[in-house]
Amino acid sequence: MRIGDVTSTMLFAGTAARPRQIVQVTIAGDGDGDGDGTGPVTVSISGAGVSTPEPATVTGPAPGAERVAEVGIELAAPAAPGSARPVTVIADGGASRAERRADLTKRSGRGGRSGRPDQPA
Repeated sequence: MRIGDVTSTMLFAGTAARPRQIVQVTIAGDGDGDGDGTGPVTVSISGAGVSTPEPATVTGPAPGAERVAEVGIELAAPAAPGSARPVTVIADGGASRAERRADLTKRSGRGGRSGRPDQPA
């Protein structure tokens, strides 16, 4: 298993008091013994001022297939919209684990899942 794309989105979950920016993480099955696509894979993101209160869980991808996990992250203040934070993305499938470093961009938002950015408070 390997981690492909890591994409900051304009989507948010959580509440106005504790917004969670949604980050899309693509997990690819590469045939290295990571299963047949039936086991769970837990995806989390961490870094300085970045946490994953509830890791995302997806079914592990079969060799040659991909799955996208939507991970809700919290960013500690100060985190100005447009600023980037270095993070480590971890996909843990029990028998197989993948890590990747990435830079995430802080988006503007006050919570509530939306296809558009929320206006700053």
